[in-house]
Amino acid sequence: MDVDGEVPVEPCDRSDTVYVAIDGDDANPGTLDAPLATLVAALAKVADDEGLTRIYLGAGDFEGHYETPSQIVLVDGVTLRGGFSSDFCTYDPATYVTRIVEIFGRGVSDDVDPVESPITTVVAYDLPNGVVLEGLRIVLAEESDDAVAGIRLARTSAVLRDVVVEGGDGKYLHGIQVEDAPELTLERVTVSLQRSYQGGAAIRLDDVEEAVLREVRVDRPYYDSSFQYTAVRSEYHDVLAPKLTIERSMIHGGRSTSWTAGIIVEDFRASGTRLTARVVNNLVHAGEKGGQSYAIKFTGRSQGVSILHNTVYLGEATGFAYGISYEYAYSGADIRNNIIFADETSHFCVQRTGDGTIWNGMFETLSNNLFFDCPFALLSNGSTRIQTIEALNALSNVSANHLAASSPLADFTGPDLLPGTMANNDWGLAEGVPCTYARGGFAIPSVTTDFYGRTRSATPTIGAIEFTGECTP
Repeated sequence: MDVDGEVPVEPCDRSDTVYVAIDGDDANPGTLDAPLATLVAALAKVADDEGLTRIYLGAGDFEGHYETPSQIVLVDGVTLRGGFSSDFCTYDPATYVTRIVEIFGRGVSDDVDPVESPITTVVAYDLPNGVVLEGLRIVLAEESDDAVAGIRLARTSAVLRDVVVEGGDGKYLHGIQVEDAPELTLERVTVSLQRSYQGGAAIRLDDVEEAVLREVRVDRPYYDSSFQYTAVRSEYHDVLAPKLTIERSMIHGGRSTSWTAGIIVEDFRASGTRLTARVVNNLVHAGEKGGQSYAIKFTGRSQGVSILHNTVYLGEATGFAYGISYEYAYSGADIRNNIIFADETSHFCVQRTGDGTIWNGMFETLSNNLFFDCPFALLSNGSTRIQTIEALNALSNVSANHLAASSPLADFTGPDLLPGTMANNDWGLAEGVPCTYARGGFAIPSVTTDFYGRTRSATPTIGAIEFTGECTP
């Protein structure tokens, strides 16, 4: 599987590549000088020739359809890369936009299970050598009364890089859906959905053994959902020792009249099973309008959860909202250097469930976090509430947490995490904040950079964005 992520350079003409252009012809051989016209024809060609391992697409719209023979069914070990100039010598997906467009919806009269058989634009099943998708914009089906998914992968490792999934209007809407995969990398991936009116997730993972989400962006859906909506959801049922990394990402939990969540990780395996999870350097919006909302939530008594250097905003939920929610386990959770910002009276910065005692510092760490306007700093086991920072810091293995009297963040009005609304330092600390915030983080050797990839100082800033201004002693 091609995971090198290199930007193509000369020579433009590759013997292992099929070329596709909107002014091509499917009667052509698919060479640089005589490209094909459709992606379906290119996939058929590489499937018949083991020497062909890449498909390059120029700018333009290429049609897909959830039914064969027009469905985009990926081929084992093949890289599908869009975003090329007309001569295929320049790869720049922001300038040369390659779109794969689902051309039809599907009505309720079809006798199908909408969850098991969603309208899916790009699919891959049972490919031992995996697939690579790069430089593509996937446009989902709209006005459908059934389930809709942009990319669906099962039992297939995959790398998605510089990929956008957008649109979609249907039940159980998923932008990217991955099941039972050995490995998954999402890098510089954006999911911008329109509406999921009976629930769904922008990114849904089920029993993925090792997943890395890096520089991922999930935008707020355009319309409200009537059911539960989650931006990033990962579930574990049968996999033995999964690993999950979410870093340097910008995630909005959506809008729903039910409930919303930015990141949910659900572990349905036996108590004490191992999950190595790292949620680091992210900007996370819990969502809005829901009965309740979660920014980062882990369920199940899995071990090995680290939630470090995130900046979290609890949205305008009509019920309860939770910044970081986790279930106590015997190797605990490591929650350090996070900013949690609340602006409602029924919000909790941290929720801890799953154990009858208030705290067991031997197996969990909660320190050097910054709470702003949280009515309760810690809700433990659904009943015990700790409101003051002094009371919280008095617990075992808890120290150096801070409570901000006024907003410590710069330009934080209307934190929508939408394209065009984020300036360079939004969600970062404001000029002149106390140095206890700007230099109050605990130095973590495994976290050497911030949300922007900048080097962290020896005494790092609390939150996702390293502070570069002047602070107040």
